[in-house]
Amino acid sequence: TGPAGPVMPSLIAVENLSHRHGDVQAIDGVNFEIAAGEIFGLLGPNGAGKSTLIRTLAGDLLPLTGTREASTNLRVGYFAQHQLEQLDPGASPLEHLARLSPVATEQRRRDFLGGFGFAGDRASSPVAPLSGGEKALTAVALVFSIFQLNPAPFCLLDEVDAPLDEHNVGRFCDIVREMSGRVQFIFITHNKATMELASQLIGVTMNEPGVSRLVAVD
Repeated sequence: TGPAGPVMPSLIAVENLSHRHGDVQAIDGVNFEIAAGEIFGLLGPNGAGKSTLIRTLAGDLLPLTGTREASTNLRVGYFAQHQLEQLDPGASPLEHLARLSPVATEQRRRDFLGGFGFAGDRASSPVAPLSGGEKALTAVALVFSIFQLNPAPFCLLDEVDAPLDEHNVGRFCDIVREMSGRVQFIFITHNKATMELASQLIGVTMNEPGVSRLVAVD
């Protein structure tokens, strides 16, 4: 046999991780690590503890017990579905992006938005008349534009594909696939097409009331 390939360093590793919300044991006994270059998917029913786990990975929540080890100087970007619902209806996609990345030139902002189909007048028109799917795509475009304008090597996405129609889920997947060469992704999804992107899929279950655990997904 030939020599083994290079071992990719772990960006984040957790051991015996647990967290509670009041009397509810949201996650318990979680152990895994995520190597550089992987796309990592978390699956499970609503209320199983997926968002709690991903927020703990992001450092937004502190674990009750266990450890979270991140590589030195790791910067993490975290985006959840509820953030995609906070668009200003009177502002254009271009104005939204200017608020989030004021140092970027207008042309650079237009270049990023153009990759999502928001070119010319569409980029500078208010989002209010857009369909629900178009508004969702605008929000996703903003997420990825922020990441390209302000790069972070680790990106956590909590069901941001949920409001997208089938066509735009495909566009979302293409962008994640293209960016995965330089950005590490962990995502929560219920969408089969997004699941197929993952290098690893992990299920989050709650067979015991109030206690979430991880299971391997084939």
